[in-house]
Amino acid sequence: MPKDRPRRPSGTSARRRARSGRQTPLARLLRERRQALGYSRARVSELTGIRTGTLEGWELGRVVKPPLDDVLRLTRFLGISPDELAATVLEDGAAPTSRLNEGDGAVPLLEQAIALFGWTEGQAAAALHASADKVRAWRAGTLAMTLPEVMVVAALLGLHAAGSAAAGATTLELARTLADGGKGRR
Repeated sequence: MPKDRPRRPSGTSARRRARSGRQTPLARLLRERRQALGYSRARVSELTGIRTGTLEGWELGRVVKPPLDDVLRLTRFLGISPDELAATVLEDGAAPTSRLNEGDGAVPLLEQAIALFGWTEGQAAAALHASADKVRAWRAGTLAMTLPEVMVVAALLGLHAAGSAAAGATTLELARTLADGGKGRR
């Protein structure tokens, strides 16, 4: 080997050193929390069922996007809240800039109901026992509807299709009854 040529590092340790600077915010959070709780990787592996080598790969940044189910299992074990996890994952500038669902609104059923019944946002809010701001957020895609909220809208559309609205009750009265859980106001 010529004397003026520098020797290159080889092997696994060189690869680890090269990648250690690419540690993600998630990798740092997992490592720091594990260490703060006093667990070794081997012990976490025993308790969570996630292989030691897998944990090491995440913590060293060799695996940039680990499987979500494993991450959730590990973060629950380490006491990391969903909000803390989301803030950490989005820390590196990967915050979403688009709506929840592009198209004619974030909630197509809500958009169909508004068009079919000729509702204003205020009327949709009254029918769904929500604020007009909440309806605007649903439509903008910045807030997801809960399952019961979606079910009320779907039920209203179904009742309209079945002709129930023509049986005497107005759409807003039906919506209020559905949103009240069928109790109605007497």
